[in-house]
Amino acid sequence: MTRILISIVWMIPVIVTGCSSSEFAAKTGKSDMDLKFGDRIGLTAHLTGVPADDPMMQRLVDLGVRWIRDDSEHWAAVEPEPGKYGFSERFRKCLEFYKQNHIGILYIMCYGNKQAYPDDPFNAEAYGRYAVAVAKMFQEIGVEFVLEIWNEPHNFELGPYYGGNWNAAPPSAWADHYVKMVHEAVRQVKAYDPSVKLLNDEDVWVAHYWFLEQGLPENLDGVAVHPYNHGSPGPEINCWGADTEWLKPFPVIDQDRSMRSLYRNLRNQYTKKLGRTPEIWATEWGYHLGGKIGEEEKVTEEIVAAFLPRAYIISAAENIRCLNWYVLNADEAYNLVANDGRERLSYQAFKVMSRQLGPCRLLRQINGYDHPTQGIQAFLFEGPMRYQVAAWCIEGPQEVTLETNSSWPIQAIDNLGNPVEIRSNQDHLAVIKLSRAPVYITGMDSDCAIQAIP
Repeated sequence: MTRILISIVWMIPVIVTGCSSSEFAAKTGKSDMDLKFGDRIGLTAHLTGVPADDPMMQRLVDLGVRWIRDDSEHWAAVEPEPGKYGFSERFRKCLEFYKQNHIGILYIMCYGNKQAYPDDPFNAEAYGRYAVAVAKMFQEIGVEFVLEIWNEPHNFELGPYYGGNWNAAPPSAWADHYVKMVHEAVRQVKAYDPSVKLLNDEDVWVAHYWFLEQGLPENLDGVAVHPYNHGSPGPEINCWGADTEWLKPFPVIDQDRSMRSLYRNLRNQYTKKLGRTPEIWATEWGYHLGGKIGEEEKVTEEIVAAFLPRAYIISAAENIRCLNWYVLNADEAYNLVANDGRERLSYQAFKVMSRQLGPCRLLRQINGYDHPTQGIQAFLFEGPMRYQVAAWCIEGPQEVTLETNSSWPIQAIDNLGNPVEIRSNQDHLAVIKLSRAPVYITGMDSDCAIQAIP
Protein backbone atom coordinates (compact mmCIF):
# COMPACT_ATOMS: atom_id res chain seq x y z
CA MET A 1 0.00 0.00 0.00
CA THR A 2 1.16 3.51 -0.79
CA ARG A 3 1.57 5.89 2.10
CA ILE A 4 -0.18 9.15 1.39
CA LEU A 5 -0.69 12.51 2.94
CA ILE A 6 -4.19 13.71 3.68
CA SER A 7 -6.28 16.67 2.70
CA ILE A 8 -8.99 17.32 5.28
CA VAL A 9 -12.27 18.28 3.65
CA TRP A 10 -15.90 17.50 4.48
CA MET A 11 -17.23 14.87 2.13
CA ILE A 12 -18.79 11.38 2.07
CA PRO A 13 -18.31 8.08 4.09
CA VAL A 14 -16.99 4.65 3.16
CA ILE A 15 -17.01 1.09 4.62
CA VAL A 16 -14.43 -1.73 4.44
CA THR A 17 -14.02 -5.51 5.18
CA GLY A 18 -11.50 -8.34 5.29
CA CYS A 19 -13.30 -10.65 2.92
CA SER A 20 -13.20 -10.70 -0.88
CA SER A 21 -16.21 -9.62 -2.92
CA SER A 22 -16.82 -13.14 -4.22
CA GLU A 23 -16.52 -14.71 -0.76
CA PHE A 24 -18.71 -11.97 0.68
CA ALA A 25 -21.48 -12.77 -1.81
CA ALA A 26 -21.16 -16.53 -1.53
CA LYS A 27 -21.18 -16.69 2.26
CA THR A 28 -24.30 -14.57 2.58
CA GLY A 29 -26.34 -16.02 -0.27
CA LYS A 30 -26.62 -12.73 -2.05
CA SER A 31 -28.86 -12.47 -5.07
CA ASP A 32 -29.56 -8.77 -4.57
CA MET A 33 -26.10 -7.38 -3.89
CA ASP A 34 -26.34 -5.09 -6.90
CA LEU A 35 -29.06 -3.16 -5.12
CA LYS A 36 -28.11 0.33 -4.10
CA PHE A 37 -27.95 0.86 -0.36
CA GLY A 38 -30.82 3.35 -0.64
CA ASP A 39 -33.13 0.63 -2.00
CA ARG A 40 -32.83 -1.09 1.39
CA ILE A 41 -33.75 1.96 3.48
CA GLY A 42 -37.15 1.64 5.11
CA LEU A 43 -38.96 3.27 8.00
CA THR A 44 -41.99 2.42 10.11
CA ALA A 45 -44.43 5.26 10.67
CA HIS A 46 -47.82 5.67 12.29
CA LEU A 47 -49.44 8.11 9.89
CA THR A 48 -53.10 7.44 10.67
CA GLY A 49 -54.91 10.75 10.42
CA VAL A 50 -51.91 12.56 8.92
CA PRO A 51 -52.82 14.36 5.67
CA ALA A 52 -50.54 13.98 2.67
CA ASP A 53 -49.40 17.61 2.91
CA ASP A 54 -48.40 17.29 6.59
CA PRO A 55 -44.71 18.07 7.34
CA MET A 56 -44.36 14.53 8.71
CA MET A 57 -44.96 13.17 5.22
CA GLN A 58 -42.33 15.50 3.78
CA ARG A 59 -39.83 14.11 6.26
CA LEU A 60 -40.01 10.76 4.47
CA VAL A 61 -38.53 12.48 1.43
CA ASP A 62 -36.00 14.40 3.53
CA LEU A 63 -34.79 11.11 5.02
CA GLY A 64 -34.50 9.36 1.66
CA VAL A 65 -36.94 6.62 2.66
CA ARG A 66 -37.48 3.99 -0.03
CA TRP A 67 -40.01 1.83 1.85
CA ILE A 68 -42.61 2.91 4.40
CA ARG A 69 -44.15 0.31 6.70
CA ASP A 70 -47.69 1.43 7.33
CA ASP A 71 -50.80 0.04 8.99
CA SER A 72 -52.94 3.14 8.60
CA GLU A 73 -56.07 1.16 7.82
CA HIS A 74 -56.70 -2.20 9.42
CA TRP A 75 -58.78 -5.04 7.98
CA ALA A 76 -62.02 -3.87 9.61
CA ALA A 77 -61.62 -0.40 8.08
CA VAL A 78 -60.92 -1.81 4.62
CA GLU A 79 -63.76 -4.38 4.78
CA PRO A 80 -66.49 -3.00 7.09
CA GLU A 81 -69.02 -5.40 5.54
CA PRO A 82 -68.32 -8.84 4.06
CA GLY A 83 -67.09 -8.44 0.51
CA LYS A 84 -67.17 -4.62 0.49
CA TYR A 85 -63.65 -3.23 0.31
CA GLY A 86 -62.24 0.26 0.09
CA PHE A 87 -59.48 2.59 1.27
CA SER A 88 -60.39 5.94 2.77
CA GLU A 89 -59.77 9.06 0.72
CA ARG A 90 -57.14 10.17 3.22
CA PHE A 91 -55.20 6.92 2.85
CA ARG A 92 -55.47 7.10 -0.94
CA LYS A 93 -53.87 10.54 -0.84
CA CYS A 94 -51.02 9.13 1.23
CA LEU A 95 -50.54 6.38 -1.34
CA GLU A 96 -50.46 8.95 -4.14
CA PHE A 97 -47.76 10.79 -2.19
CA TYR A 98 -45.73 7.59 -1.87
CA LYS A 99 -46.12 6.90 -5.59
CA GLN A 100 -45.03 10.41 -6.59
CA ASN A 101 -41.96 10.20 -4.37
CA HIS A 102 -40.85 6.69 -5.33
CA ILE A 103 -41.69 5.28 -1.89
CA GLY A 104 -42.99 1.73 -1.75
CA ILE A 105 -45.42 0.67 0.96
CA LEU A 106 -44.89 -2.39 3.13
CA TYR A 107 -48.50 -2.83 4.15
CA ILE A 108 -49.34 -4.74 7.33
CA MET A 109 -52.52 -6.75 6.80
CA CYS A 110 -53.92 -6.71 10.31
CA TYR A 111 -55.85 -7.24 12.59
CA GLY A 112 -58.99 -9.32 13.26
CA ASN A 113 -62.23 -8.14 11.62
CA LYS A 114 -64.96 -8.35 14.24
CA GLN A 115 -67.04 -5.82 12.34
CA ALA A 116 -67.54 -7.88 9.17
CA TYR A 117 -67.08 -11.30 10.80
CA PRO A 118 -68.18 -11.01 14.44
CA ASP A 119 -68.42 -14.79 14.91
CA ASP A 120 -65.09 -15.58 13.24
CA PRO A 121 -62.87 -12.46 13.14
CA PHE A 122 -59.76 -14.42 12.07
CA ASN A 123 -61.33 -16.49 9.31
CA ALA A 124 -58.47 -17.57 7.06
CA GLU A 125 -60.43 -17.67 3.79
CA ALA A 126 -61.91 -14.22 4.44
CA TYR A 127 -58.41 -12.96 5.24
CA GLY A 128 -57.18 -14.28 1.90
CA ARG A 129 -59.98 -12.44 0.08
CA TYR A 130 -59.06 -9.27 1.95
CA ALA A 131 -55.42 -9.70 0.83
CA VAL A 132 -56.51 -9.97 -2.82
CA ALA A 133 -58.70 -6.88 -2.50
CA VAL A 134 -55.82 -4.89 -0.99
CA ALA A 135 -53.49 -5.97 -3.82
CA LYS A 136 -56.04 -4.88 -6.42
CA MET A 137 -56.49 -1.45 -4.82
CA PHE A 138 -52.74 -0.84 -4.61
CA GLN A 139 -52.37 -1.81 -8.26
CA GLU A 140 -55.20 0.52 -9.23
CA ILE A 141 -53.39 3.42 -7.57
CA GLY A 142 -50.06 2.35 -9.06
CA VAL A 143 -47.97 2.47 -5.88
CA GLU A 144 -45.26 -0.15 -5.34
CA PHE A 145 -46.23 -2.47 -2.49
CA VAL A 146 -45.40 -5.58 -0.49
CA LEU A 147 -47.96 -7.35 1.71
CA GLU A 148 -46.98 -8.35 5.24
CA ILE A 149 -49.17 -11.09 6.72
CA TRP A 150 -50.01 -9.78 10.21
CA ASN A 151 -47.69 -8.25 12.78
CA GLU A 152 -46.19 -10.29 15.63
CA PRO A 153 -49.06 -12.80 15.74
CA HIS A 154 -48.01 -14.24 19.08
CA ASN A 155 -48.42 -10.75 20.59
CA PHE A 156 -51.34 -9.27 18.73
CA GLU A 157 -54.75 -10.93 18.85
CA LEU A 158 -53.94 -14.41 17.53
CA GLY A 159 -51.82 -15.48 20.51
CA PRO A 160 -54.22 -14.22 23.18
CA TYR A 161 -57.28 -15.51 21.28
CA TYR A 162 -56.14 -19.04 20.42
CA GLY A 163 -53.53 -19.65 23.11
CA GLY A 164 -50.57 -22.00 23.08
CA ASN A 165 -46.84 -21.68 23.60
CA TRP A 166 -45.72 -18.12 22.96
CA ASN A 167 -42.65 -19.25 20.99
CA ALA A 168 -44.84 -21.36 18.62
CA ALA A 169 -43.51 -24.70 19.92
CA PRO A 170 -46.27 -27.33 19.84
CA PRO A 171 -48.89 -27.27 21.18
CA SER A 172 -49.55 -23.76 19.92
CA ALA A 173 -53.03 -23.15 18.52
CA TRP A 174 -52.23 -19.56 17.57
CA ALA A 175 -49.29 -20.72 15.41
CA ASP A 176 -51.47 -23.38 13.77
CA HIS A 177 -54.03 -20.77 12.81
CA TYR A 178 -51.42 -18.25 11.68
CA VAL A 179 -49.88 -20.78 9.29
CA LYS A 180 -53.37 -21.43 7.92
CA MET A 181 -53.80 -17.68 7.31
CA VAL A 182 -50.43 -17.51 5.56
CA HIS A 183 -51.45 -20.35 3.26
CA GLU A 184 -54.76 -18.72 2.38
CA ALA A 185 -53.28 -15.27 1.77
CA VAL A 186 -50.52 -16.68 -0.45
CA ARG A 187 -52.84 -19.08 -2.30
CA GLN A 188 -55.48 -16.51 -3.13
CA VAL A 189 -53.12 -13.63 -3.95
CA LYS A 190 -50.85 -15.76 -6.14
CA ALA A 191 -53.92 -17.11 -7.99
CA TYR A 192 -54.85 -13.50 -8.72
CA ASP A 193 -51.34 -12.26 -9.58
CA PRO A 194 -48.20 -14.35 -8.99
CA SER A 195 -46.00 -11.23 -9.05
CA VAL A 196 -47.49 -9.79 -5.84
CA LYS A 197 -44.98 -10.18 -3.02
CA LEU A 198 -46.03 -11.50 0.42
CA LEU A 199 -44.08 -11.88 3.68
CA ASN A 200 -44.94 -13.77 6.84
CA ASP A 201 -44.04 -12.09 10.14
CA GLU A 202 -42.98 -12.84 13.71
CA ASP A 203 -40.58 -11.13 16.09
CA VAL A 204 -39.80 -14.36 17.98
CA TRP A 205 -37.06 -15.81 15.78
CA VAL A 206 -37.59 -19.46 16.72
CA ALA A 207 -41.28 -19.20 15.79
CA HIS A 208 -40.22 -19.07 12.15
CA TYR A 209 -38.54 -22.46 12.55
CA TRP A 210 -41.75 -23.91 13.99
CA PHE A 211 -43.82 -22.37 11.17
CA LEU A 212 -41.54 -24.18 8.72
CA GLU A 213 -42.02 -27.46 10.57
CA GLN A 214 -45.77 -27.08 10.13
CA GLY A 215 -45.30 -26.31 6.46
CA LEU A 216 -45.33 -22.90 4.81
CA PRO A 217 -46.26 -22.35 1.15
CA GLU A 218 -43.30 -22.82 -1.18
CA ASN A 219 -44.19 -19.66 -3.10
CA LEU A 220 -44.04 -17.42 -0.02
CA ASP A 221 -41.80 -14.55 -1.12
CA GLY A 222 -40.13 -13.61 2.12
CA VAL A 223 -39.92 -13.55 5.87
CA ALA A 224 -40.24 -10.52 8.15
CA VAL A 225 -38.25 -10.37 11.40
CA HIS A 226 -37.85 -7.80 14.17
CA PRO A 227 -34.21 -7.80 15.31
CA TYR A 228 -34.67 -5.84 18.56
CA ASN A 229 -31.66 -6.57 20.77
CA HIS A 230 -32.24 -4.41 23.83
CA GLY A 231 -29.47 -4.49 26.39
CA SER A 232 -26.71 -5.54 24.00
CA PRO A 233 -23.66 -3.32 23.35
CA GLY A 234 -24.56 -2.76 19.72
CA PRO A 235 -26.68 -3.93 16.80
CA GLU A 236 -24.08 -6.55 15.83
CA ILE A 237 -24.71 -8.56 19.02
CA ASN A 238 -27.93 -10.19 20.17
CA CYS A 239 -29.15 -10.12 23.77
CA TRP A 240 -29.60 -13.90 24.06
CA GLY A 241 -27.37 -16.78 23.01
CA ALA A 242 -27.29 -20.26 21.51
CA ASP A 243 -27.98 -22.00 24.82
CA THR A 244 -31.26 -20.16 25.43
CA GLU A 245 -33.79 -22.81 26.41
CA TRP A 246 -36.78 -21.57 24.39
CA LEU A 247 -34.76 -21.69 21.14
CA LYS A 248 -34.28 -25.44 21.27
CA PRO A 249 -34.00 -27.65 19.27
CA PHE A 250 -33.06 -25.31 16.43
CA PRO A 251 -29.68 -23.67 15.61
CA VAL A 252 -31.16 -20.18 15.71
CA ILE A 253 -27.97 -18.33 16.67
CA ASP A 254 -24.27 -19.14 16.92
CA GLN A 255 -22.20 -19.08 20.10
CA ASP A 256 -20.86 -15.64 19.22
CA ARG A 257 -24.43 -14.23 19.57
CA SER A 258 -23.98 -12.36 16.31
CA MET A 259 -26.88 -10.85 14.41
CA ARG A 260 -25.09 -12.13 11.33
CA SER A 261 -25.65 -15.74 12.45
CA LEU A 262 -29.33 -15.04 13.19
CA TYR A 263 -29.86 -13.87 9.63
CA ARG A 264 -27.79 -16.61 8.00
CA ASN A 265 -29.24 -19.49 10.02
CA LEU A 266 -32.78 -18.33 9.31
CA ARG A 267 -32.09 -17.96 5.59
CA ASN A 268 -30.54 -21.43 5.49
CA GLN A 269 -33.51 -22.99 7.28
CA TYR A 270 -36.05 -21.38 4.93
CA THR A 271 -34.00 -22.45 1.92
CA LYS A 272 -33.79 -26.02 3.22
CA LYS A 273 -37.51 -26.30 3.92
CA LEU A 274 -38.93 -24.35 0.97
CA GLY A 275 -36.42 -25.45 -1.66
CA ARG A 276 -35.74 -21.83 -2.56
CA THR A 277 -34.23 -18.81 -0.83
CA PRO A 278 -36.78 -16.20 0.27
CA GLU A 279 -36.05 -12.55 0.94
CA ILE A 280 -35.56 -11.42 4.53
CA TRP A 281 -37.06 -8.08 5.57
CA ALA A 282 -36.25 -6.56 8.97
CA THR A 283 -39.56 -4.77 9.39
CA GLU A 284 -38.89 -3.32 12.85
CA TRP A 285 -35.71 -2.40 14.69
CA GLY A 286 -35.14 0.38 17.16
CA TYR A 287 -33.89 1.32 20.62
CA HIS A 288 -35.92 2.47 23.60
CA LEU A 289 -34.67 5.80 24.96
CA GLY A 290 -33.96 5.41 28.66
CA GLY A 291 -33.37 1.68 28.31
CA LYS A 292 -30.07 0.10 29.30
CA ILE A 293 -26.97 -1.23 27.61
CA GLY A 294 -25.53 -3.82 29.92
CA GLU A 295 -25.84 -3.08 33.62
CA GLU A 296 -25.05 0.61 33.75
CA GLU A 297 -25.26 2.62 30.53
CA LYS A 298 -28.54 4.22 29.52
CA VAL A 299 -29.75 4.49 25.94
CA THR A 300 -29.45 8.15 24.98
CA GLU A 301 -30.13 10.04 21.77
CA GLU A 302 -26.40 9.90 21.02
CA ILE A 303 -26.38 6.11 21.32
CA VAL A 304 -29.44 5.63 19.10
CA ALA A 305 -27.83 7.95 16.52
CA ALA A 306 -24.68 5.78 16.64
CA PHE A 307 -26.50 2.44 16.48
CA LEU A 308 -29.00 3.29 13.73
CA PRO A 309 -26.61 3.43 10.74
CA ARG A 310 -24.71 0.42 12.06
CA ALA A 311 -27.95 -1.59 12.02
CA TYR A 312 -28.65 -0.63 8.42
CA ILE A 313 -25.12 -1.39 7.27
CA ILE A 314 -24.80 -4.82 8.89
CA SER A 315 -28.26 -5.70 7.55
CA ALA A 316 -27.24 -4.71 4.04
CA ALA A 317 -24.10 -6.80 4.43
CA GLU A 318 -26.34 -9.82 5.07
CA ASN A 319 -28.50 -9.03 2.03
CA ILE A 320 -31.51 -8.05 4.11
CA ARG A 321 -33.86 -6.71 1.48
CA CYS A 322 -34.99 -3.78 3.61
CA LEU A 323 -34.74 -2.54 7.18
CA ASN A 324 -37.70 -0.53 8.47
CA TRP A 325 -36.47 1.43 11.48
CA TYR A 326 -38.94 1.84 14.33
CA VAL A 327 -40.22 4.56 14.34
CA LEU A 328 -40.71 8.00 12.75
CA ASN A 329 -43.44 9.21 15.08
CA ALA A 330 -46.22 8.38 17.56
CA ASP A 331 -44.09 6.33 19.99
CA GLU A 332 -42.14 8.85 22.06
CA ALA A 333 -39.63 6.35 23.44
CA TYR A 334 -38.52 5.42 19.89
CA ASN A 335 -39.39 8.44 17.74
CA LEU A 336 -36.99 10.02 15.26
CA VAL A 337 -39.18 13.12 15.62
CA ALA A 338 -40.10 13.89 19.24
CA ASN A 339 -43.71 14.56 20.14
CA ASP A 340 -42.89 18.28 20.40
CA GLY A 341 -41.75 18.27 16.75
CA ARG A 342 -38.01 18.31 17.44
CA GLU A 343 -35.88 16.22 15.10
CA ARG A 344 -33.73 14.03 17.30
CA LEU A 345 -30.09 13.12 16.72
CA SER A 346 -31.27 9.81 15.30
CA TYR A 347 -33.15 11.74 12.62
CA GLN A 348 -29.97 13.55 11.61
CA ALA A 349 -27.97 10.31 11.64
CA PHE A 350 -30.60 8.68 9.42
CA LYS A 351 -30.45 11.55 6.95
CA VAL A 352 -26.65 11.64 6.81
CA MET A 353 -26.51 7.87 6.28
CA SER A 354 -29.10 8.03 3.51
CA ARG A 355 -27.37 10.84 1.66
CA GLN A 356 -23.90 9.39 2.03
CA LEU A 357 -24.61 5.74 1.26
CA GLY A 358 -27.95 5.81 -0.53
CA PRO A 359 -26.52 6.04 -4.07
CA CYS A 360 -23.83 3.45 -3.33
CA ARG A 361 -23.50 -0.30 -3.75
CA LEU A 362 -21.96 -2.33 -0.93
CA LEU A 363 -18.90 -4.21 -2.21
CA ARG A 364 -17.40 -6.02 0.76
CA GLN A 365 -16.45 -5.94 4.39
CA ILE A 366 -12.91 -4.76 5.04
CA ASN A 367 -12.66 -5.24 8.80
CA GLY A 368 -14.65 -7.39 11.20
CA TYR A 369 -15.64 -10.29 8.97
CA ASP A 370 -13.84 -12.76 11.25
CA HIS A 371 -14.88 -10.94 14.47
CA PRO A 372 -18.42 -9.61 13.85
CA THR A 373 -19.21 -8.83 17.49
CA GLN A 374 -16.09 -6.95 18.55
CA GLY A 375 -13.49 -4.47 17.41
CA ILE A 376 -13.30 -2.48 14.20
CA GLN A 377 -16.08 -2.97 11.64
CA ALA A 378 -15.60 -1.42 8.21
CA PHE A 379 -17.39 -1.78 4.85
CA LEU A 380 -16.45 -0.72 1.35
CA PHE A 381 -18.99 0.94 -0.97
CA GLU A 382 -18.82 2.08 -4.56
CA GLY A 383 -20.81 5.07 -5.74
CA PRO A 384 -20.73 8.59 -7.14
CA MET A 385 -17.71 9.46 -4.99
CA ARG A 386 -15.84 6.37 -6.29
CA TYR A 387 -15.00 4.27 -3.23
CA GLN A 388 -16.28 5.04 0.25
CA VAL A 389 -15.79 3.35 3.60
CA ALA A 390 -18.04 3.32 6.66
CA ALA A 391 -16.17 2.33 9.79
CA TRP A 392 -16.63 2.19 13.58
CA CYS A 393 -15.34 0.39 16.65
CA ILE A 394 -17.88 -1.55 18.71
CA GLU A 395 -16.13 -0.89 22.03
CA GLY A 396 -15.55 2.81 21.50
CA PRO A 397 -12.65 5.15 20.67
CA GLN A 398 -9.85 3.59 18.64
CA GLU A 399 -7.22 5.28 16.49
CA VAL A 400 -6.52 3.64 13.15
CA THR A 401 -4.35 4.18 10.10
CA LEU A 402 -5.84 4.40 6.62
CA GLU A 403 -3.87 2.96 3.72
CA THR A 404 -4.75 3.41 0.06
CA ASN A 405 -3.20 3.69 -3.38
CA SER A 406 -5.72 6.31 -4.37
CA SER A 407 -4.45 9.73 -5.43
CA TRP A 408 -7.64 11.35 -4.15
CA PRO A 409 -7.53 13.28 -0.86
CA ILE A 410 -8.92 11.36 2.11
CA GLN A 411 -11.93 13.07 3.66
CA ALA A 412 -14.32 12.06 6.44
CA ILE A 413 -17.49 13.06 8.29
CA ASP A 414 -19.13 11.59 11.36
CA ASN A 415 -22.63 10.13 11.69
CA LEU A 416 -24.14 13.61 12.16
CA GLY A 417 -22.36 15.17 9.19
CA ASN A 418 -19.56 16.95 11.07
CA PRO A 419 -16.00 16.95 9.63
CA VAL A 420 -13.68 14.42 11.23
CA GLU A 421 -10.04 15.29 11.85
CA ILE A 422 -7.53 13.34 9.81
CA ARG A 423 -3.83 13.72 10.60
CA SER A 424 -0.63 12.30 9.22
CA ASN A 425 1.70 10.26 11.42
CA GLN A 426 5.49 10.01 11.27
CA ASP A 427 5.22 7.37 8.54
CA HIS A 428 3.03 9.69 6.46
CA LEU A 429 -0.02 7.48 6.97
CA ALA A 430 -3.47 8.95 7.50
CA VAL A 431 -4.67 8.57 11.08
CA ILE A 432 -8.31 8.88 12.20
CA LYS A 433 -10.13 8.16 15.46
CA LEU A 434 -13.09 5.78 15.24
CA SER A 435 -15.87 5.62 17.82
CA ARG A 436 -19.10 3.70 18.30
CA ALA A 437 -20.72 5.92 15.67
CA PRO A 438 -19.83 5.32 12.03
CA VAL A 439 -17.35 7.56 10.26
CA TYR A 440 -17.83 7.97 6.51
CA ILE A 441 -14.57 8.15 4.58
CA THR A 442 -13.89 9.05 0.96
CA GLY A 443 -10.68 9.10 -1.07
CA MET A 444 -10.00 5.38 -0.62
CA ASP A 445 -9.55 2.72 -3.29
CA SER A 446 -10.83 -0.85 -3.74
CA ASP A 447 -7.76 -2.32 -1.99
CA CYS A 448 -7.70 0.05 0.97
CA ALA A 449 -6.89 -1.11 4.47
CA ILE A 450 -7.64 0.02 8.01
CA GLN A 451 -5.30 -0.94 10.85
CA ALA A 452 -5.72 -0.37 14.58
CA ILE A 453 -2.98 1.58 16.32
CA PRO A 454 -1.94 -0.33 19.48
